[in-house]
Amino acid sequence: MSPLEFYNITKEKLNQLAGIYEIKNLEEYYELTDYNKKMPTSKYKDLSQVFAQLAFHGQNGAKIGNTVNFNANIVALDNELCKFNPGKFLKKYNLTEINKDNKNSKDNKKRIEDASETLSKRLCKVLHRKAKNPHLPRYAKTLLYSAIYVHSFNNKQEIIEDLKKNYLKENYKDAKKLIDYFRKQIPVGFRAALACDFLKEFDKSFDLPKPDTHLKNTLNCKKEYECINKMINLTENINKSLKDEEKLTVYKFDRMIYLVCSQNFFLDKKDRNSIEKIYLEKIRS
Repeated sequence: MSPLEFYNITKEKLNQLAGIYEIKNLEEYYELTDYNKKMPTSKYKDLSQVFAQLAFHGQNGAKIGNTVNFNANIVALDNELCKFNPGKFLKKYNLTEINKDNKNSKDNKKRIEDASETLSKRLCKVLHRKAKNPHLPRYAKTLLYSAIYVHSFNNKQEIIEDLKKNYLKENYKDAKKLIDYFRKQIPVGFRAALACDFLKEFDKSFDLPKPDTHLKNTLNCKKEYECINKMINLTENINKSLKDEEKLTVYKFDRMIYLVCSQNFFLDKKDRNSIEKIYLEKIRS
């Protein structure tokens, strides 16, 4: 199968599903969805928004996502995390003088570890989870390291520029360099897939796929960086056969594949309404 045939089949199946699920606007899925007004991360501004995005994507794996459930628990998280203000959050745990450059000192790592234990217990309480939940200690560290990284800058644009220094957008090796740098800043909670999940939604400069289970199965890849490389090359080859106004970004094609495989039109049906429910609503009306 040629790259163009692959794209056309994906497009055809997605349009069929959009019709079944009564999705009126697929185009909004091809823009950075973190900033869509339907998403809870959209209501925050500047550094607080970045911290909220990191908190959201840091729990966007299957097991930890079921534990944190960011969308359902946004009010509780907003209260506990000081409205996602990184400075106020770090002050709450006496960590304001720690920054991205000194976080790895022996003393600071110990302080972060101690703070994470306290935060983990707080999260168990506000999220109504068992005291020994296996996922929340890791998530607590993700939140603390995320806040430390974000608080090291004066505004969101400075963070974008910091990340862009490690990304030339030429091939997957540049993507790996960016992901490796990002993971050094937030060393707990972000494997390559979740790092891509955040970066691709953070700014259009980072045109990346998320090498999750759906994409790996579709591209028949086992390794995450192999999947990223294959997706970048595939999109490039597809674009050779498309007119300028039709050309794809990696982000868009990745989203198309995700929607086909997951059938999770998250901007339209937050509760993942089933075909059965849509069918019953139609016949009852």
